[in-house]
Amino acid sequence: MKNQFVQTNSNKIHYLTGGQGKTLILLPSLWITSTSYHVLGSELSKYFQVIIPDIYRGKSHFNKNATNIDDYVKSLSYFVEALSLKKFYLVGVSFSGLLATKYTLKHSNTIYKLFLVSTAVGPLSVKNKRLLLILGYAKLLFHNMFSSDGIKTNILWLRDSIQNLMRHPLQVLYEGIVATSDDKNHVFDMNVPTKLLFARKDEFIPVKVLSVMEKISNLEIEVVDHYHAWFFKQEDILAKKIVAYFKA
Repeated sequence: MKNQFVQTNSNKIHYLTGGQGKTLILLPSLWITSTSYHVLGSELSKYFQVIIPDIYRGKSHFNKNATNIDDYVKSLSYFVEALSLKKFYLVGVSFSGLLATKYTLKHSNTIYKLFLVSTAVGPLSVKNKRLLLILGYAKLLFHNMFSSDGIKTNILWLRDSIQNLMRHPLQVLYEGIVATSDDKNHVFDMNVPTKLLFARKDEFIPVKVLSVMEKISNLEIEVVDHYHAWFFKQEDILAKKIVAYFKA
């Protein structure tokens, strides 16, 4: 995949791109960048023109930090406008699932379909969310310590997140705050066809939220018997699921 930059209203956004066909935007998850999604992006680029933007992260340059999810939505909107994208598929993972959902609810006319991975749609009623975030990451790294692929994934994440921290230390802090803030806006209907892959053993999101999300219209949920970030060791499987849903 190729490195590109585009100037938006006030930011210079870095992104990876590759492939041909209808456009698919893949949004990186909490604290890591497009670098960690290179393999998944390459798999998907066999079927789509894939774009992985570093919204408020990575090699991107921005004049102000994002302090709420709406700032991320606006930046993504400006990015889409700068690339003159009329309509596309959207994939959100973990934290970026919140961004993808919010963007879709505001700009449904630009989305064919939405695919979400290891995230929650709507408010997540969990106590001590910041402590849960810290403990969740500890468990995430621990679960990867028992295989060579898992260790390689840990190294990838740590290297990528440390580089991101060095470039944007304050934004990394804000992003953690945004990720653990309560969104009181309930979602009753996804206004475009949406699929969620929910990990039964998720370190961050309790299984009990499924009963709430199952009531949301236009949302298909597939529960997989994995941990939160299972797909980093099975990018080919995730890519097949995404392609099958978008091509259906």
